[in-house]
Amino acid sequence: MDVHTLAGAPVEEATDVARQWSSTADDLTSVGTDLRAHGELPGWAGTASEAMRHRVDSSANRLLAVTVAARWVGLVLRHHATVLARVRSQVTPVLALARTSGMRVSPGGTVTPPAPVPPLTAVAAAWSLVLHACCTFATALDDATAAVITAMCSVREAPLVSAVDRGALDTGATAELVADPGATSAAVTLPTGLTTPLDDARETVLRKAVVSARQELALRGLDPDAVGVAVEQIDGEAMVVVGDIRTADKITTLVSGVGSSADGALVGSAGGAGRIAGAGHAVIAWHGYSAPRTVGHGMNPAYAGAGAPALRSVQSALRDQSADGTELQIVAHSYGTTLVGAAARDPSAPLDADTIHLLGSPGTGMRRADQMHVDALDGQAEIHTWRAPGDLIGATTGTFGGVHGVDPTSASFGADTANGSPAGQQGGVVGRILNRMTDGYLWFRGEWDSHSSYLSDDHVLEQVR
Repeated sequence: MDVHTLAGAPVEEATDVARQWSSTADDLTSVGTDLRAHGELPGWAGTASEAMRHRVDSSANRLLAVTVAARWVGLVLRHHATVLARVRSQVTPVLALARTSGMRVSPGGTVTPPAPVPPLTAVAAAWSLVLHACCTFATALDDATAAVITAMCSVREAPLVSAVDRGALDTGATAELVADPGATSAAVTLPTGLTTPLDDARETVLRKAVVSARQELALRGLDPDAVGVAVEQIDGEAMVVVGDIRTADKITTLVSGVGSSADGALVGSAGGAGRIAGAGHAVIAWHGYSAPRTVGHGMNPAYAGAGAPALRSVQSALRDQSADGTELQIVAHSYGTTLVGAAARDPSAPLDADTIHLLGSPGTGMRRADQMHVDALDGQAEIHTWRAPGDLIGATTGTFGGVHGVDPTSASFGADTANGSPAGQQGGVVGRILNRMTDGYLWFRGEWDSHSSYLSDDHVLEQVR
C-alpha cells in the first residue's frame, strides 16, 4: 500500500458508505416484512394460491437473508473506517515532519534523510519503522475486510424467471385454468395389474394429484394434454407421471420426506412435478416407501434403510424402460435425501442416476459425496445440494455431522455445487458463519416455513428442469 495514499484515505466517505449499508438493511427488512404480509392472500384457496404463497415466502426469505448481509457489511465497514482513521492519524504527522525536515518518503514508507548524518539517519529509521508498520497493518486490514465483504456479498447470476407470457399463453393452458377439476379428475384412467390393488381412497388421491399437476403446467403456460399427465404402472406401482418416460431425454424422480406417505402429500408432489416437467422432460412423483410420519420419527434412519431397495428398483426400471441415453435425475427433499443416501450405500447395488439434487437435507448418512455409489451413464454422477435461508433443517446437521450425518451443503461433503455455486465458492468459514447468522435471524423473526419452499424457488427450478 502506498503510504501517501494511506495518509489521504477517505475515512469519512467510508463511514458514510457504512451508514448507507445499514440504512439499506433497514429498508430491506421493511420491504421483506411487507412482502410476507402481502403473501398471506386471505380468502384465496387452491393450487394457484398455494403456488403464489410459496413463491412469495421464498422471495421474502431471500430478501430478509440479504438484510443480514447488508447489516454486517455496514458494521464491518464502520469498524474498518474507525481503525483506518487511527492508522491515518499515525501516518499523517510523520509525513508532515519528514517533509518539514527535508526528508524523502518512498511509496513503501522508507524515509531517507537529506544527508547521512547520524542523528537524521536514526530519526529516519524510526519514522520508517512506524510507516512500514502502518502500511503493513493497513494492507492486512484491507485484505481481511475485503475477504469478509466478498463472502457476505457473493452474488450469483439471477435465474430466468418462469413467469408466463400472457400474450403467448397456450390455448390448452387457458382451457385447463377454467376447466372443472371434478370433471378432469373423473376422466383420469387408472392402471391395472398393480402389485397392490388400489382402494377407493388411493384412487381419489391419484386423481387429485393428476389435477394438481395439470394445473401447475397450465400456470406455466403449458398445455397439459401436450405435455401429458397420467397415472402409470411402473415397477408394479401406480405413479403420477408428467411427460412421456418412453421418449423423454430426461426423467426426474421426486423423492419426498417426512409425512409423504399421507394421502394428501402425493397431491403436493404431483404439483411439484408439474412445475418441473416440460418438452422432453418427464417427472415422476414417487411415493413408494413408508415415510416417517413425524419429525421425531424422521430422526430414525431405519425408514430410509427399508425404503432404499424400492428406490433402487424404480430407478432400475426407469433405466430399462427409457430410451438409450436418457438422463435419470433424482430430486430428493428433506428425509428423502436420507433415503437416497441409503439407496446409494451398497457398492454391489448402485443407484441408477446421472444427476442428484438434495434439497433441504438433514444428511445422507455419508461423510462425502464420493462415497455414494451412483451408476451414471458416463460414470460421473453429479451431486448438487441446496439449503434455503432459514431452513430449520440446518439445526439438525453441520460440517462435522448431525442426526443423519454431515451437512451436504458443507465444503467437506464435496458436492459438485451447493446452492448453485461450484464447490469451494461458498465463502469458506466466513460464508458458513454468515449463513448460520442468517438462519438465526430468520428463526428469531418466526420465519420457519422455508423448508417447504424449494420447488417454488425459481433458482432451484431452473437447475432441475
